[in-house]
Amino acid sequence: ILLVAALIVAGSIGLIAVAGAIVERTAVLKPPSLLAEIREAGQMRIAIRPDHPQAAIGGQPAAGFDVDVGSEIARRLGVTPAIVIEDASRIVAPSAPGAWDIALPSLPLWTVDRMFLSTSPYYLWPHRLVVRSTSRASTPADVAAGPICAVAGDAGESWLRGSYGGVTSTPITAALVTRASDEECLSALASGSAVAFITAHLSDADLQVRDFIRIIGGPAPEPRPVIVRRQSGSDSDPSDLIRAIDDALDEMRTDGTLTRLSQNRFGGADLTTP
Repeated sequence: ILLVAALIVAGSIGLIAVAGAIVERTAVLKPPSLLAEIREAGQMRIAIRPDHPQAAIGGQPAAGFDVDVGSEIARRLGVTPAIVIEDASRIVAPSAPGAWDIALPSLPLWTVDRMFLSTSPYYLWPHRLVVRSTSRASTPADVAAGPICAVAGDAGESWLRGSYGGVTSTPITAALVTRASDEECLSALASGSAVAFITAHLSDADLQVRDFIRIIGGPAPEPRPVIVRRQSGSDSDPSDLIRAIDDALDEMRTDGTLTRLSQNRFGGADLTTP
């Protein structure tokens, strides 16, 4: 009996030792938290695109809604924001170097690659189908014969072609013309070379000051999230960071901060709620 007891004790000690080694090895191999690293550094690098919804006036650094939101997120996470200006295409490029911790690229949620983690949308950008005020059209079907103008490469162009929100649908028109900017599409509308146009970067406040046009429709607003790179290999784990950002955005919705920032940048419009 004593021999059996001794063997059981020895076996138990061996199992405990092995389990302890496994736990210790797991703890050693567990990747560090990206949020903890950022807080230890005291600074968060925030990638922002230089164009819409930002603007640079008189050679000053780009300022706008994304800068405001990113800076407020950093403050709520207890760190200092460091704004990194990058083109949107470079922010989401797979081969882009890791020069930022989080990004607000102002791109549609459905275009964000799976190599990134995404928060809930912090705002929803509208695209408006507009016609001349003298037009008899009242729905998109009324202008389907076209031509309809869109900014090349914008989500509004995708909607006209029947590819919006990550789903395929019947195209709005087969007669589509593209231009480089909203202003060029407005000129096409004013000259009669287009019967309608879908906005890209013009806000409702921008449209209201143009009394020769009116809105007749458009797609559902485009959701735009904050993004963080997924963990790769031995990189730091971003899970805590993405949860903390979502928590900060929830707080900003609840206390009215997101609404206030939106109204300040978009002519009084609240683009942060559906």
